[in-house]
Amino acid sequence: MSGVKTYDPTSWRPKHLDLLLSAVIAFSLPAVAGWLYDLSGVLIPMLIYYSLAWGLVKLRRGVVGYGTPFPKKPPKWFYVNVLVILTALFFAYQARIRVEEVDRFGVLLTALLWAPVNASTEQILWLYLFDSWDLYPEKPRLRYRLQAWCSSPPSWG
Repeated sequence: MSGVKTYDPTSWRPKHLDLLLSAVIAFSLPAVAGWLYDLSGVLIPMLIYYSLAWGLVKLRRGVVGYGTPFPKKPPKWFYVNVLVILTALFFAYQARIRVEEVDRFGVLLTALLWAPVNASTEQILWLYLFDSWDLYPEKPRLRYRLQAWCSSPPSWG
């Protein structure tokens, strides 16, 4: 391979700190972001959210995971998902709110810049949250994971 770094998500071994961080983020970030939004608008909650997604994930995992090459052929569920999204977009278009003056630059900026950045950021953060619990420890039941986390002294590194 010519310098392409692949990433195997199952090679990461989360620690107790990752479980704690993922639980705190999942349960508190929506409420904190909503509270900050009411106080200051959207900028501060977005900065916190993007910083957690790109900074924390890179710090804890070492990679964000976007260096992984695409599979040769997408699974059939990919096509089903695309069909569901296109159907939702059709219905969203039917329910649109008409405005007198459209800011075409704002629409293009939103569609071409903000939407992909926001979607990839959301995906990175949620994968970190889910993988933290899925890959620690390698036992299949949640009860065992919680017992292991509560019974052993945390290694916060």
